[in-house]
Amino acid sequence: MPLALVAAAALVSAAVVQQGLFSAGIGPYAAFRIPALVACPCTRDDALKAAPPNCVFAFAEGRTLSSQDAGPIDIVLRRSSDGGRSWGELEVAVSWSDGATTCGNPSPVCLDTGEGGERGELVLVFTVNNTWPFVTRLSEDGAWAPARNLSGEVKLPGWGWMATGPGHGVQLRGPSPFAGRLVVPVDRKLLNADISIALKVRASEGQADARVRPSAYARFVTSNADAPHDVYAGSVLLDDWALLPEFVIGGGRAAALLSDDGGRRWRIGGAVPSHNSNSNEASIAELDDGTLAMSFRVQSPTGAAAHCRHFALSADGGETWGAPFTAEDCAVLDPVCQGAILHVRGLGVLTSGPDSSRTREAMSVQRAAHADATGLRGWQLVARLSHGPAAYSDLALLPLPSVAQGIAIGVLYELGSFGGGPASIVFASLQIDHSE
Repeated sequence: MPLALVAAAALVSAAVVQQGLFSAGIGPYAAFRIPALVACPCTRDDALKAAPPNCVFAFAEGRTLSSQDAGPIDIVLRRSSDGGRSWGELEVAVSWSDGATTCGNPSPVCLDTGEGGERGELVLVFTVNNTWPFVTRLSEDGAWAPARNLSGEVKLPGWGWMATGPGHGVQLRGPSPFAGRLVVPVDRKLLNADISIALKVRASEGQADARVRPSAYARFVTSNADAPHDVYAGSVLLDDWALLPEFVIGGGRAAALLSDDGGRRWRIGGAVPSHNSNSNEASIAELDDGTLAMSFRVQSPTGAAAHCRHFALSADGGETWGAPFTAEDCAVLDPVCQGAILHVRGLGVLTSGPDSSRTREAMSVQRAAHADATGLRGWQLVARLSHGPAAYSDLALLPLPSVAQGIAIGVLYELGSFGGGPASIVFASLQIDHSE
């Protein structure tokens, strides 16, 4: 059932249509989390010769047991061939058959591969058990290719945790010498003596508690960094039982994965400078001048800008990143939550996330009218999509039949709460007037 828009600023010239796409009980899933959104040329099955040039792909994690981050989790999706007005049935993009593996953090990228960009491929980068990055791609018949492990290309010895996105990646358009490059946000953790890892372990009375065991965890991850995937990949083995790693982030770094050959070979790019070392869950956009803008979460914020959204810029296609900064007057808030960033030519930069400094609530879209190598400025509210609980989100430019209809933006976001997690994932379509 469509949901009404809660509030909107002057940029939104038409009613915003919202509809639920993923909710508990669909298929075998107890909950859905971690949305990702991308528009890409339709596959042969989708197109039916009458569809618009692009389809919209909405991804999420389908969590079998609960809304918690660990356990058997699949990457699922729904497709729209009419700009997000209607959606196909739930599909499974990635799943392991062992009933125990976490496949998550979807980061889809649309490639322009045809002359003039009229045809493309959809590449999906994701992680297994928050440790091993994989890549797959959608074929023209609508099927997903076997996933390939990227660990040997993008992980150094001793690296443990690695998580892609979550949310869309980008293919660079230029103007820059890096046009065509794929850039996927990622965060990773180095395992060394300077990082304190609090591990959940089983207490003698059968209850879980937290104890600091950095050396035990480091030995396990280091010795298994290149091990083949199995049921316990990325797990912590203690006393003959397994638990997916749940530890305090200290030393995590937001970074980028780069590919210069259409997603066939990958390497690790630059990371946010170390003086902001607990950065993660990043989103990346390319600006008009070729500069990359990263929006990222700070896990343990301190100081005057503790609850402001943080950004960083790259002038070399993601090879390096400049010093982190926040919006002027803390115009973009962040209650320690993932958020998305999207650049729209002629409009500026859009961000999505909870508009709150302390609580995951009030999903909002904001705009920086001026975005270039000197920074992101001139922030204003575009739309508030909810007043109540809301968390992770992603943004995409939606396909429209004609330029005269203006600009349409899709927002895929977590809405509501139950059992400690979001109640559903909702898609909102915003028609934006940029005639100013």
